[in-house]
Formats: sequence, structure tokens, C-alpha cells
Amino acid sequence: MLSLTAAAALAVAPTSALAHGGKHGHEHGKGPTPTPVATVASFADGTLTLTLTDGSSLTAKVTDRTRLACESATPTARKATKGHHGHRGPGWGRHRHQRCGTENLTAGTKVTEAEVSATTSGAVFREVDLLK
Repeated sequence: MLSLTAAAALAVAPTSALAHGGKHGHEHGKGPTPTPVATVASFADGTLTLTLTDGSSLTAKVTDRTRLACESATPTARKATKGHHGHRGPGWGRHRHQRCGTENLTAGTKVTEAEVSATTSGAVFREVDLLK
């Protein structure tokens, strides 16, 4: 069942970014680990329920059009060379961010971003980013 806040957000706009965890500077694979905004409570029969950090829950369908991405919680060191000022070069501290499948929607998995669309058949996740 959609939380009251989520239902209100869905009523205002057909597509709403419902959760987004501190990814500034992270969009291109750089920067600190993003802040989780929710955890997976359950996933069964195509329905995903998230528990948001404020304690409310959000439930919507996951379809073949839902973009699922898994991101490593641990930065990887690629090309960890020192630059001309002694700083590490490109690729240092990047997080791997790649497409993943519904098998990763397990209870307790951290979610860093989720986006839901209101459709004629109900709420559908457009995007879910997982921290693995």
C-alpha cells in the first residue's frame, strides 16, 4: 500500500522522484557512498515494498521496464596513479554502478534512489538503485 506521502506525490505529478540519497557528484561514478533512503522490505509476485528512512512504506510494481541498478558499497581503485600534485588520478574511489536483476531485491538491501510513476494500472517503479 502506498504511504500517504507517496500517494500525495503521485497525485501531484504522473512521475515523481520519491527518494534520492545524496548522490551529488556521484552521478558519474565519483564521490562518497550515497546515503540510503530506504531498504527493501519485500519483493513477491512483481510487487516491491520499500521501508523509507522515515519509517513509512512504499509499494509499487516492478515491471520489465523498471531500471534496476546495483552499486558497489566499496569504492574500487582503478588507475590509482598519482597526478602532478600528488593526488590520485582518474578512476580512484569510483563505485561500480551496473544494471542488475530482480534477484537483488532481497529484504534488507539498501536503496539509494527510487522513482515511481502513477499509471492507469497503479503505481510502477521506473527506477530503483540498490547498494550492494
